[in-house]
Amino acid sequence: MVNRPNLSFNVPQVASYAAAVGGPTAPFLASLPLLLMGSIIVVCTWSENRAVIGGGGGGGLRDGLWRERHAAGASVTPCPYSSRSQGNRLPGPTWPALFEASMYIFVLVWGGAVASAAPTGADVPFGKIFSCLMAACAVGSALFSLLSGLKLRVEAFMQPVLLGAAIALYSAAFPPADVASLVWPLPPAWLYLIFCFIGFEVAVGVYFPAVGSMRGAYLPDSQRGAIMNITCAHP
Repeated sequence: MVNRPNLSFNVPQVASYAAAVGGPTAPFLASLPLLLMGSIIVVCTWSENRAVIGGGGGGGLRDGLWRERHAAGASVTPCPYSSRSQGNRLPGPTWPALFEASMYIFVLVWGGAVASAAPTGADVPFGKIFSCLMAACAVGSALFSLLSGLKLRVEAFMQPVLLGAAIALYSAAFPPADVASLVWPLPPAWLYLIFCFIGFEVAVGVYFPAVGSMRGAYLPDSQRGAIMNITCAHP
């Protein structure tokens, strides 16, 4: 089985080396053989997951999904992840959507932010920086395991985690006025941004196993897909 943290750490190093040898487009060209290899593996080894039309007592696939959706909706109990939980809590589908939206925006802008903070003409080691971000994400996953081992409720420790993620991105967007006067081994604004981004990635590492645990705790396995469709369509 592939060790995902090691893969996430090593791939940016390979991409950085490819960019240094062949220019900025070389990592994309180097990914083509891997994409081809993955496509061949998928075509040769994966079996098609086909629904049984008309199974389960008649009525066809559409009626079966309708029955599953209404049965799932009837069995939902109020919980921190539910969209109809207590009024003083953020609706369940909303906070994961907001967090993941901020995460995807971060993916799009972090490279440009670091490049703009670096001195003019500096060779920014994007591969090493991305490896540090992936290592921070792995640290967050390990932190989740530690907090879960202490028998802490996911709902309890996710609140400071989300607050910390918001503070990290806010600090990156609005750095203190005297950050340029700090003395660091790297250019101050550059290092400051990297530290903020690492803090956010630690929160990302905690988020994914935490939200998966909450779904597993509150949503029945047999009805999870239908419930997620209902809550995402009607938050």
